[in-house]
Amino acid sequence: MKNYKNKYDFKNDVRFSILTVAEKCSINYDPKPNGHGTFNAECPFCESSSKKLSLVVEANINGKTYTNSYRCFKCGEYGNAIGLYARLKGIDKQTAIKELANDINVSKNKEVEKKIIDSKEHPSCLETADINSLDKVYRAFLDLLPLYESSLKNLRERGLTDDYIRLKKYRSLPRSYKERYAITDKLIEMGFNLEGIAGFYKDKYNHWTFSNSQGFLIPIKTIDNKICSFQIRLDEKIGKMRYLYFTSSKYESGAKALACPSISYGNNTDTIYITEGVLKGDVATFFSNDTFISVPGVNSAIDILIDMLKTLNPINTVICYDMDMYENDDVKKALIKLINILNENNIYCELKLWDKNFKGIDDYYYKLNKTKK
Repeated sequence: MKNYKNKYDFKNDVRFSILTVAEKCSINYDPKPNGHGTFNAECPFCESSSKKLSLVVEANINGKTYTNSYRCFKCGEYGNAIGLYARLKGIDKQTAIKELANDINVSKNKEVEKKIIDSKEHPSCLETADINSLDKVYRAFLDLLPLYESSLKNLRERGLTDDYIRLKKYRSLPRSYKERYAITDKLIEMGFNLEGIAGFYKDKYNHWTFSNSQGFLIPIKTIDNKICSFQIRLDEKIGKMRYLYFTSSKYESGAKALACPSISYGNNTDTIYITEGVLKGDVATFFSNDTFISVPGVNSAIDILIDMLKTLNPINTVICYDMDMYENDDVKKALIKLINILNENNIYCELKLWDKNFKGIDDYYYKLNKTKK
């Protein structure tokens, strides 16, 4: 591909666009962008109709700029447009470039060009603030939020003590717009700038507010124990979804939440346990006093996870993905992929198994704790 770098403009030439490849490979995608130079599509690898595949024309994701690329948030497949075309056509990348370059379907190219322009003109959000700024605003924000009895009850039912709940700073999202207004007004009065803080945005009245999703916030923490993002545990599911990010990316004045692993420190970091789901990791640490890193999805933020493990340099790493890996092919594939990536990075790992009657490591530890009592 190096021979072609000076010959073709892979970034701007419509023939090499991720959308052109999608069209040529009969990938079903939404004709309208979802807000950031990206389009939702059906993944040709996991064959899911839920459109978990993101086709990226050009977008800033977690501080990095991606162009003409793709990633499936279900099966974890990712790469660039040329690689996708080559893989689906069963050819090498050099041949893929030749075939794409020889495309003479001008009318189809114009349709794709229009979609690309639309995606760039589609209202985009602000660039997400740096982690230090996020941490300062989010900590002040949590101090102003309540914890509703329903949220407290849910956390207690997981076996958590009130002291641990306070330590982890779980908080409920206010149900009324007046309460949300009062909190954003207070933050501004305290001197905080809400621009670029994911979850916050200006409404149609030009007043700062934040997500009105009903549920409680679960802080996502970096290796330095800074709050960089939140997951929301919804009171009521939206379709099949129980957890959402605290984000405001669909608003011009909003910002995109960082999709990062979260660390919950135990007694030491000699052994690091890896699971999926922030709250699950917090609960597992509570019962075991072990250090857990929780990825936001079995195929999400694995590159950041590897960086965290390299920094912590544990003696051992233990994977604790849900026990439905025996029935769930997506989890099984994600597990195998993670093991391979860890091995490639010379990170020794083991797999923890437990009674299949308990899906998650948090459920299993809770049962063990009840049995001991």
